[in-house]
Amino acid sequence: MGSIPKEILYLPIVVVDEILEYLDLETIKSLRLIDRTWSQLCLGPRFKSFMRHQSTDLTPRSLESLSALSCHDILRPAVKDLTIVAAVYDSFLLQKVLRTSRCEDEDSTPWITARDCTLDEMAQAEADLAWLEEESARHQLANEDHAVPTLTAILNNFGMLNFISMEAKVIYSPRPDLFRSRGDWHAVWCKATQVYHIAMSAIAKSIIEVNSLTIFKSPIRSAIPTNEITAHMLTLDTAACTFTSGQSIKNFSIDLSTRVDANSERLSKRKAEMERWERETRRSWHGLRPGALLASHDPEVNFESNYPGLARLLQNMPNIETLTLRLRCTVIGDVSLYHRLFENIASKVHLPRLRGLHLLGIYATSDSLLEFLRNHPDIEILWLEKVNLVSGLWEPVFKQIREMPSLTKVVLASISEAGQTLNLRPAEDNDDRSDPSNTDYYLCTRGVFVHRREFDACDIQQGFQFSTEYQGAPQGTHGFTSFLVFDQEHYGLP
Repeated sequence: MGSIPKEILYLPIVVVDEILEYLDLETIKSLRLIDRTWSQLCLGPRFKSFMRHQSTDLTPRSLESLSALSCHDILRPAVKDLTIVAAVYDSFLLQKVLRTSRCEDEDSTPWITARDCTLDEMAQAEADLAWLEEESARHQLANEDHAVPTLTAILNNFGMLNFISMEAKVIYSPRPDLFRSRGDWHAVWCKATQVYHIAMSAIAKSIIEVNSLTIFKSPIRSAIPTNEITAHMLTLDTAACTFTSGQSIKNFSIDLSTRVDANSERLSKRKAEMERWERETRRSWHGLRPGALLASHDPEVNFESNYPGLARLLQNMPNIETLTLRLRCTVIGDVSLYHRLFENIASKVHLPRLRGLHLLGIYATSDSLLEFLRNHPDIEILWLEKVNLVSGLWEPVFKQIREMPSLTKVVLASISEAGQTLNLRPAEDNDDRSDPSNTDYYLCTRGVFVHRREFDACDIQQGFQFSTEYQGAPQGTHGFTSFLVFDQEHYGLP
């Protein structure tokens, strides 16, 4: 019998594509290893769909893999989205367990219970700590002098992406459900800042076109201190960076924070105090956590470098259509001077295509907010959450909002005037607000306190008339607890 011609062993490409639709990525990869022909046959729509979203943690190995993909003539065009991960291997929790012989179990509530660890759990904690330290060593960031040009070249190879996002990923142990508690937020902030410097340098130096850029909008607690943005913009200016890629960005979102402690001596001292307390008392430390600053004692809280960097960054993105700014407080005490952050934006940034604005946790004055709104009359969606006016009144701002012709939706949530949250309950309230679990309001002894409302175009034209009557003390309902927890989780000290 004669031999079977080789081409008969291969199915028609349309049949191969149909079969691949039922296979997962690992199976398709195995199929590609059969020979060169099968390797090419498998490079169809199904395989390319797995290439759409790529990620890198900026380690040498990760960058090498992404670089190879960006040079692949067939697969490169399939990549549309890129996530740059700040991977933190946080040993804080396991070290605490070993210091105190106590396990803390935390659910989605502010209450923490602790118990004595068993001998098996202590042994497991030691093994997990060794694993964590080994993984941390394996996932060190590439040297910035290597990472920036490598990532720049990768972005140039891709040429165009739908979105680039930066996210934090925190690993506490191989078994996160065994030991649960809050880790070292300062370590997350530091790693996020490192990743920000590398990623933004590469984006600024590349010629990539990217539709959306999101910086640490994530459930994981992480943000970029505003002074670090100022420092990075000075670095780009020194390098005469043109930031060509900024022209293409239409949607921009960034999670910011007030300044964090960078004094190594002070950080070491506070960490030692905390460890000694927990070792001797076998209880959780409730003093000043390492990384937080005191407004009354640490002058860097109000340094000028905290404020101008974000405005400089936004000036490089003149075609933004949707802007989201979220500020997280890492300082104990008065941080009202952070209204200068938004003042710089209001006076120096003009975004003629802006249609959506989300301000979250921002400090402002009524004058700066009015200036920005007047300079951007075509905004269609306005979201103001936890915005605190440190001077002036909301009344002229509401009047300006009502006069903006394109607005179709306004969301107000926990907005404040000189630190006092406004009750958004309508002056004439006919709605049933008796649900103790509703998360938009909470019941009081003499009425209702509404802290969140949405307004459509019709509501906006009717104006913003709120009740000024005292509603009494809050009742201890689920709605009130949810209000407190949300405020702490999203805007309180990490």
